[in-house]
Amino acid sequence: MFKKSSILIELLVSAAILTIGLTAGVALTGHYFQMMNYNKNKIIATYLAARELELVRCQRDTNYYQKKDWKDGFNNSEHGETALLLDANNNKYNYTSGNPTVFKEKLEILYGGNFVKITATVNWDKGSVVLTETLYNWKTK
Repeated sequence: MFKKSSILIELLVSAAILTIGLTAGVALTGHYFQMMNYNKNKIIATYLAARELELVRCQRDTNYYQKKDWKDGFNNSEHGETALLLDANNNKYNYTSGNPTVFKEKLEILYGGNFVKITATVNWDKGSVVLTETLYNWKTK
C-alpha cells in the first residue's frame, strides 16, 4: 500500500515540476519574441535617424560645391513629428507614399555662429532613438 501511494506522490511531483518548466519556457519564448521585435525596430530607427543627419550633411557639402552659403537650404529650426511610410515596391521609407509604419521622425536644427547642431529623433510605440551631430563650416571659399 505504501509503495502505491509513493508512486502517486512521485507522479504528482513530477507533473508539477514538468508543468512549471513548460510554463517558464513558454513565458521566455514570448519575451524573446517581444525583445526581438523591439531590437528590430531600434535598428531601423537608428538607421532612419542617421539618414536624417546624413541628408543635412549632404546639403552642407552640396552648398559648398555650388558656392552657396553653407547653411543654405536648411529648413526651419524645428519640424514636428512626421509619420514615415514604407513603399512596398522598393522597400524604402518616405513621407509621401506607401504603407503606414510605427515610426515618426523629428528633426531639430539649432543654429550657432559657425556651426549647426542637428538632432534627429525617431519614435515608435515602444521606444525612441535620438542622434545628435554638430556640423561646422569646415571649408572656406
